Amino acid sequence: MKIVNFLTSNRSKFQEADRILGNSPHIQLVHHHVILPELQAEFDEIVINKCMTAAAIIDGPVLVDDAGLSCEALNGLPGPYTKDFLLKIGLEGLIQILSLYENQAARAICTLGYTEGPNKAVKLFTGSIEGTIVKPTRTSHGSCFDAIFQPNGCNSSFADLPLGEKNKFSHRYKALMLLKDFLTLDNQA
Repeated sequence: MKIVNFLTSNRSKFQEADRILGNSPHIQLVHHHVILPELQAEFDEIVINKCMTAAAIIDGPVLVDDAGLSCEALNGLPGPYTKDFLLKIGLEGLIQILSLYENQAARAICTLGYTEGPNKAVKLFTGSIEGTIVKPTRTSHGSCFDAIFQPNGCNSSFADLPLGEKNKFSHRYKALMLLKDFLTLDNQA
């Protein structure tokens, strides 16, 4: 069994990943509550930097995650800056900005970084899903942008879906399945 140290300050990200990978006989996630510095860059660069920093802290196999919301009308913003963007203006602020545009299309993106340890190559795994920005309902739960992102083909936002349903097709699910395939093949070698 491969022990993978998942460094994130967001416990919800860890819990979601642990639920998705929980039935894997090859992978055991261990949560480390660490706030990693983030470059002001694109997803891949941010994740590579976070992963190398995490590997130096743990001195072993690490996993990091960066997720964001890319809005077509805003030329991909807030993208990798989603967390900071939403901390400053909130979900309502983003909805207000987007109300100036007809195009409400968006993409949820999750990029994972994995490395065996310090000075080892960082492998990237990206999952994305297309959708639309919607107003949150009173019952919305979830983290970050879940309350305003409605995946194509769904009648509700991520936050209004049962967690088990979201975890069957989300952007994080897609990225984690790529990681799982990689680690499973690695275990068989």
